[in-house]
Amino acid sequence: MYARVTTYRIRPGQIEERLRHGRDVSTPSRKQQVGARGFLNLVDRHAHTNMSISLWDTADDMLAAERKDDHFNRLSHHRYAAGDILREHFEVAAVRRGAGGALPTGRYACVRTYQIRPGKIDERLHHGREVTYPAVRQFAGFRGALVLVDRATHKNVTISVWDNEAQMMALERNEGYARMRRHPHIVGDEATEYFEVARQD
Repeated sequence: MYARVTTYRIRPGQIEERLRHGRDVSTPSRKQQVGARGFLNLVDRHAHTNMSISLWDTADDMLAAERKDDHFNRLSHHRYAAGDILREHFEVAAVRRGAGGALPTGRYACVRTYQIRPGKIDERLHHGREVTYPAVRQFAGFRGALVLVDRATHKNVTISVWDNEAQMMALERNEGYARMRRHPHIVGDEATEYFEVARQD
């Protein structure tokens, strides 16, 4: 499975209109595309930031949709973006499910972005699967996560989804978790962002 991640700032005062357009126009258009598997829309209302993650069966399906002018013309970022639009493509390396087999659905999301040493992506994924994930899934409110990687640029994006903001931040303050996620194959600074889950299907 593959993911397209689109990030941009929404024009001030247009967040609700952007969400309405996404629900009524963009989502129906995306669902008609071959290979479309799912969608997660994240919003930071204070920073006016939008992050949209669309999931696809194959990379070819994802790129074929992008070549259709009518598809992109119906997407929300063309109408509501203030400034540049960042569009990235990733392999979906893992779909983590929360306690009780719950799908990764919730009301809040933590997004971590960082670089992995060349040639060490599989070791980083093994660490997440065998060490980090078993610990995190014990925390109250954890609903699951998506792990995205770009093997060409060695970039990793992990999106964890939570029932509420307080539970999400409780993990962030946990010293044991902070030590656990310091994997030796991560290089440079880690960027962490917090979002409201505005839409998921």
